[in-house]
Amino acid sequence: AAPSEPPRPLDGPIVLDRVTYLHPGGGGLREASLTIRPGEFLGVTGPSGAGKTTLIDVLAGIAVPQGGEARVGDARL
Repeated sequence: AAPSEPPRPLDGPIVLDRVTYLHPGGGGLREASLTIRPGEFLGVTGPSGAGKTTLIDVLAGIAVPQGGEARVGDARL
C-alpha cells in the first residue's frame, strides 16, 4: 500500500457563512456562521440535539451544506 500523504497546511481560515444542514428527522444547523483562523482552537458544547456533531461533519466535509457556504481559504468544503 502507498504511504499516505501528510496533511496540507491550511490556506487561510475555515469559514462557515450562514450554513444550513437539516436532517430528515429534524435537527441540524440553521444559518450557522463562524470563522476559525489557523492556530486557533474551537471547543463545541451544548445539549443533545444542538447540532454539535452536524457542525463537525460539515467542517470535516462529511455533510455538504444545504445552504450557505463552507470553505477553507478560497476553497469550498
